[in-house]
Amino acid sequence: MLIFQMLISIIKIIASITFIAIAAYYGGSVVFIIGGKNIELHIAVVILALLLLMYFYGATKSIIRKICIFFAGKPASEKGLDYLQKAFSGILLKDRRLTEKSIEKARKYLGDIPLILWIEGQLMLAKNNQHRAKAIFYELSSKEKETALGAYSICNIAIKEHSSSDAINAIDSILKINPRAHELVFQAIVISLRNGNFSMAEKYIPSIEDTKKGRLVRAIIYAEKGKATNSPNLLKRAFKLAPELSENALLYADYLIRNKEYRSARRVLIEAFEHVQIRELHSKYILCGKNLSDSDILKLAEDFIEDVPNSWLAHYEFAKIALRNDLIKLAFKHFLIAYEKEQYDFIATKLEEVAQKLGTEVAIPKNLVSKPVRFLWKCKHCGNESSEWIPICDHCDWIGEYVYEETYELDDQLPSLSYNKNY
Repeated sequence: MLIFQMLISIIKIIASITFIAIAAYYGGSVVFIIGGKNIELHIAVVILALLLLMYFYGATKSIIRKICIFFAGKPASEKGLDYLQKAFSGILLKDRRLTEKSIEKARKYLGDIPLILWIEGQLMLAKNNQHRAKAIFYELSSKEKETALGAYSICNIAIKEHSSSDAINAIDSILKINPRAHELVFQAIVISLRNGNFSMAEKYIPSIEDTKKGRLVRAIIYAEKGKATNSPNLLKRAFKLAPELSENALLYADYLIRNKEYRSARRVLIEAFEHVQIRELHSKYILCGKNLSDSDILKLAEDFIEDVPNSWLAHYEFAKIALRNDLIKLAFKHFLIAYEKEQYDFIATKLEEVAQKLGTEVAIPKNLVSKPVRFLWKCKHCGNESSEWIPICDHCDWIGEYVYEETYELDDQLPSLSYNKNY
């Protein structure tokens, strides 16, 4: 801080000298009328006099203040702020003794201002005295009008203790002061959904309408409520809001299939597949019907390719179905197309297996270059991994954060989700 002040002073001096030099170089004068006499002064002299007057005023003010402090002592408010700063430093340094002493002295000069109560509450938490800490934060919350330190602290404690009602009440108090605390709104929605309180979750929808994740979270609320209440309208609304969420598409497609609306179900699954290419969407598509024969399934898999011709997965799955029907040449053709689109190790393995069955009838690319890969869902917030999409992360409690990824990092500690084994 001292170095910064010195730099500011140096900059001011350099700027003043430069200003005077420019004035002296360009010349000019100013005439003052004092007591009926005309006094002409060079403009550089006038500027210098004004600057000296400003510096003299500042120096005089500082000297007077120091004399007053010397004889009368430091103002109470300044002493209180000094002790408050020490108390805050004690919390950061985990020095309880320093914090306790500083809180007492700060309170003597400043009274029970919100920041002192908040620091005292943090001290109680450091001492593992949760009951006393909560009492302090509730007292603080009742006194605050423009700040929400108490409510924020109550909210954090309630979330850790899984006290839903306390957390919701605290979040509502914070939102009255700061209605744009969107992360807390999402947290309230998570708590409501975990408790199956869908009406409470829906109450917060207007608060997230203008956020990037608002549409996604609203779709999740509708999907979870639709799943619990078996409401087709909610499942449809959830899918229309966020077709990129594969789980919403699967739920809505299940309803359509149960009602024998197979064509509509396939359209839903194709639309979702265009956003995220996963096997579950493809499998439900080709099994979408009643009393399907092997030729029916093969035809549906072929229709799927026509809708998404650039998908390696569509060709790969078609090749597997063809292989099960002993259509080995057709299987080889589509395994090769899939490999040309993505050089995954499991595609190369299948391609070699089928080529060996065909012998000299086909030409296989020499020295197949392939890469081992795993496909998984990963939370963008904490990095937690899952074998399936889930609306709320079990690890960090964030909502709508799972994305589908492919990874080439081999880790024996992670569960095997590779298509090598599952496909």
